[in-house]
Amino acid sequence: NSGFRKTTAVFATFFVSAVFHELLVSVPCHTVRLWAFFGMMAQLPLVSLTAALDRRLKGSQLGNVIFWISFCIVGQPLC
Repeated sequence: NSGFRKTTAVFATFFVSAVFHELLVSVPCHTVRLWAFFGMMAQLPLVSLTAALDRRLKGSQLGNVIFWISFCIVGQPLC
């Protein structure tokens, strides 16, 4: 534990991951439009939602289903 709150660590992880995705994928492909960056950052509320669902519905796969629906059906076609 390095003294950071869990929410700060999650935000930092998503932010750094989104920035590096843009640098390593979008820049070399000359497709910098920041859709992927904002899509990754939009996953932050989904983390809280699925955690709350997991606390209420132990062993449920509902959070996983919500992620894959948002990723495959909503996220990919928007790009």
